[in-house]
Amino acid sequence: MSFITDLATVAAELSGQQSGITENNEVLKRIREGEHKAAKRPGRVSKRFNPSKLFFMCQTKEVYRRLEGVWEDLPRRTPKQVNDEVALSQLGLAGSAIHDAFQDRVLAPISGLLWGLWVHRDTGDVVGPCFNTELPGMPPEGSEEWHQALAENWRYRELAVRIESPLGESYAISGRIDGVVAVEDQWEVLEIKTVSDDYLRGLRRKPGPEAGQLLLEPDPFMELPRTRDIFQARLYASMLTRALETELVSGLDATACRGVTILYLSRDNPDERRAFHFPVDTHALTHQEQQIQLIHHLVSDGTPELAMKRCKNRSSSPALFCPFKDHCFPKKTRGKKQPDIQDGQETLE
Repeated sequence: MSFITDLATVAAELSGQQSGITENNEVLKRIREGEHKAAKRPGRVSKRFNPSKLFFMCQTKEVYRRLEGVWEDLPRRTPKQVNDEVALSQLGLAGSAIHDAFQDRVLAPISGLLWGLWVHRDTGDVVGPCFNTELPGMPPEGSEEWHQALAENWRYRELAVRIESPLGESYAISGRIDGVVAVEDQWEVLEIKTVSDDYLRGLRRKPGPEAGQLLLEPDPFMELPRTRDIFQARLYASMLTRALETELVSGLDATACRGVTILYLSRDNPDERRAFHFPVDTHALTHQEQQIQLIHHLVSDGTPELAMKRCKNRSSSPALFCPFKDHCFPKKTRGKKQPDIQDGQETLE
């Protein structure tokens, strides 16, 4: 059989195999149904304070949570709410994938850069916190064999830091640091965020003069770095410094913190990046602990009405799924009680 005849035979076989291929809409339907079911479940929240959530913390909500023991938000009820939640979840998954891949495939292989926990891919053994240059049983550092052994045997895991509170379990602060990186003889906390390409450039899209036209223009509300990201990174730096000072964590000099760096990655083009460095704010943790003490005081006194509200009214975005919005903004009823959902909105079973 000649080479040309052989190729023709293979092509014919492949063509025959492809003739039976159809789009599997049934699988897509099952996936979509699963996403919608997940979106309709009440949002479960941690009983501890997390640095990524503290910037937008509502004192009133936190007091009511501890008074009533309610640790779930209201479920999404209308089709729009469910669809918005699914879209937000998909966006978060894409960002998490880029975030995790950047840690494991870009930062982790760099010799002596990333400090944290390391998990053996085969045994599941956890080593650290340490640098990759301190892992056991490795070939000479920097050699081709070293890089190969690191990629095959070890993956990076974010370091969990926790500040206990004498007030109780539900007043502790805990979270995971994206990375701690070495800079000469010092170290700094690395916070990684994924944003859209437009956000990375500080631009927003607006309708143009022609139908369907979109224009890009600078937007100060999309300017990086975001205040909430600075707050979170500085809080993590303070928490790690405290943990090192009290010997809850060892391996770094508590006095050698250089600051924090926030690294923004584009979801649309991960090669596009921006980084910002800030000095440490030693008061970040102390200030937050004072806020938590105030919440505990209001819980002990049973006076949630004295706490600061985040929302202006029950139509505010944070109030939509808050289980305590009726406490803060009682419904105004005139005669027959009105339904909670506006007319024309369809409820989901």
